[in-house]
Amino acid sequence: MGRAILLFYSVYLVLLFLELEVDTFLKPLLIPLLILFILLDRPQQFLSLIVGALVFSTLGDVFLLSDAELFFMLGLGSFFIAHILYSWIFSAALRREFAFKVNPWPLSIILTYLIVFLGYLWASLGELLIPVVAYAFIISTMLFLAWTWHLSAQKKSTFIILMGALLFVVSDSLLAISLFKSSFYMDHFWVMLTYLAAQFLLIHGLWSRYRLT
Repeated sequence: MGRAILLFYSVYLVLLFLELEVDTFLKPLLIPLLILFILLDRPQQFLSLIVGALVFSTLGDVFLLSDAELFFMLGLGSFFIAHILYSWIFSAALRREFAFKVNPWPLSIILTYLIVFLGYLWASLGELLIPVVAYAFIISTMLFLAWTWHLSAQKKSTFIILMGALLFVVSDSLLAISLFKSSFYMDHFWVMLTYLAAQFLLIHGLWSRYRLT
């Protein structure tokens, strides 16, 4: 089913690249395909948390179809909860499998990027300053936990998860630049390309790590 999902995502991205208006019809279906995948071939651990993260991601996608500020806040809140659930998974896996140790260099890199990027956006955020900073903090936490997990486990599955977490940060950074600074060429395409790659890699990595054998 993973190949079918990638094919559907590829068709969607081609349509975006051609600048066709397909989000209203296709965007609400993107993440539910991953939910179906994970329910059909259930991992041994964290099923409810994985499904929860995907459900809130779906809600975020639907809310962000609207340009209204209320729906932006609802979308931001939905993805905030999704990242809390992903962070919960990574933190729980670390506690179960390894002694949790803070590695200073991933933390330093993430904090440096967080401070520099928020500084870049700061003057443009206005009334959205607090929710955007809170969101940036939780997605940075998610990336840090994924990175720490991979450094502890050194497995292919945790590397895939780390790449997914990293691409999620890239996607949201591109979205923030487009929303709060200035649009750029094919911005929506690049945001969705990195977002879909992020979600697919996170789910594929978690499924690989905990699949039934």
